[in-house]
Amino acid sequence: MFDTNVIKHSNLLNFLDSNQLTKNYFSVSTDKAANPVSLMGASKKIMELILNGEHYDSKININTSTTRFANVAFSNGSLLQSFTTRFLKKEPLVSPKNIKRYFVSHKEAAQICILSGALLSNGQILIPKILNSFKIYPIEDVATNFVLNKGFTPIKLKNKNEAYKVLNKNNNEYPIVITEPDTSGEKDYEEFIGKNEKLISSNFKNFDVVNNEISKINELKNFINDLNSTLNGDLEVSKADLIEKVKNLVNNFNHIDTGKNLDNRM
Repeated sequence: MFDTNVIKHSNLLNFLDSNQLTKNYFSVSTDKAANPVSLMGASKKIMELILNGEHYDSKININTSTTRFANVAFSNGSLLQSFTTRFLKKEPLVSPKNIKRYFVSHKEAAQICILSGALLSNGQILIPKILNSFKIYPIEDVATNFVLNKGFTPIKLKNKNEAYKVLNKNNNEYPIVITEPDTSGEKDYEEFIGKNEKLISSNFKNFDVVNNEISKINELKNFINDLNSTLNGDLEVSKADLIEKVKNLVNNFNHIDTGKNLDNRM
């Protein structure tokens, strides 16, 4: 994850600039980079910092930008995609309790990326402007609507054993297992701007722009050097060591590890 979001990302940007191969560079971030509580969110925040190119020996001459946006509904690897997978296998759906999320379509996600890539620079971050028309959906409701759309009656249960009993009846009922929101790095709510991050003036109607500032240039250089050494096998770093190194670099990183992950839920 850090190899992809940090090292390869940094190497690619440097390669493109050194060989004068492009004038614009865009990379997708995530809302999880705002006040991150997971290593994935923190790795994306570091990816954002790299966009400024201040850790290189010389200034880059590429317009760089990124975006943080809401969940892409039914995208690969998402919890909502697991609804389709589980339904086709005749398995119970799983949804966290009392968790609400913003969603965008695949088309909207593409449009947001194009806007950011074409109109922003200096590592600026395009984020949704939270308006009254911006809807937030309980994931339980999404699961319920999914089952209804398939022509079944949704039944909410607390454990999978009860759920499989419902499935074995072969009637018109379909089970949804409601779980406690206890997976690592899971926030109760979504946020797109981190503490101490600053919005800059823009002409967008439905978006805001976050100014991507980096104050810890030496820390970023050291982090990348240590990560390269680790990936090359020259330096051993435990997960606890990595977390401390990330905390030293990423402001407001509050790592939450419950020992449970989203893949287990899916």
